[in-house]
Amino acid sequence: MNTDRGQAADAEQAADAEQAADAEQAADAEQAADAEQAADPEQAADPEQTPGRARSPLYRSRALERSGRVEPIDGLLRVTAPHEWAILAAVAAALLAAAVWAATATVERGVTVPCAAAQPGEFHLATAPASGIVADLLVERGDRVEPGQTLARISNPELATPVAQARARLAALEAAGADAVGQAAARAELSELERLRSSGAEVRSPAAGVVAKVAAVPGASLEAGAEVMSLRSGADRPLAAVASLDAAAAGEVRPGMAARVSWRQTAAGPPLVVPAEVAAVVSSAAAESGNGEPGTSEWVFAAPVPAASAVPHRAVLDFDGPLPPSIGHGADCTARVTVTSGSPLRFLTLSGGG
Repeated sequence: MNTDRGQAADAEQAADAEQAADAEQAADAEQAADAEQAADPEQAADPEQTPGRARSPLYRSRALERSGRVEPIDGLLRVTAPHEWAILAAVAAALLAAAVWAATATVERGVTVPCAAAQPGEFHLATAPASGIVADLLVERGDRVEPGQTLARISNPELATPVAQARARLAALEAAGADAVGQAAARAELSELERLRSSGAEVRSPAAGVVAKVAAVPGASLEAGAEVMSLRSGADRPLAAVASLDAAAAGEVRPGMAARVSWRQTAAGPPLVVPAEVAAVVSSAAAESGNGEPGTSEWVFAAPVPAASAVPHRAVLDFDGPLPPSIGHGADCTARVTVTSGSPLRFLTLSGGG
């Protein structure tokens, strides 16, 4: 067994020696090839020009080594995964949709201002002649009334107790069979108290016209001089809206511009929106002095909007259609006037041009 182990070690040493000899021969051949290339560069550059001359062993070994080498193709080529193609397609579709929208869509730029419904003409207020409780309303909005006509009745709590006491005394006298003189005196007292209560509790129309607004409701407590109703006299004209414009808005709003007027009828429900058109833009000071456009002063005075000192300009908006009966004179509203409309590209061009 020791002999076999020695033979194996000898064979391994012989193999190592043979490999070392081969490596030394290869190095010598490479040195010889380099010397030959240095001596004859043209021939080394193109060994095919020398027919019949055998290539060096080093050249063959390098050629064989290169032919068996695996090139890193994966590092040279970029392979796109399917999910990446989907992302690229989605981005391209979004860009295309944005371009189509920018070229074909219509966007608006406008101003939003407060307004109030108004009906032109001369207005008169019907007020409570004394403090009391609204007992009854005898007319409604839109009714035509005459001068002196009773519009509402107001009960006077201060006279209610004396009237009740006078009625009780008369009833007691009648039940006791009192003389006629005593009963007549009690009736006269009761009649006078009732007359005083009723005469001071009737709200009468100050002029002929149409009821434009009912400000009171049955059961409401009113002070003397409080508004109960407003009456409009003059030619019948449709309801319009008068908008309050500050200096910036007045510089942009022009007659003929489209608008939308909205009313919030209930707290939870959607607003009522009615299309309209700007009929006129007038300075409040000019209208109050009578120097405004013809027919605009009556609109300015009719609308319950702030005074000229607070709102320098006002715009009159005509509605494109009829209004529901729930909208009347003095109803608060909001107007959205379209100043400019067009494609998004147009707005980008205008903003880019300064």
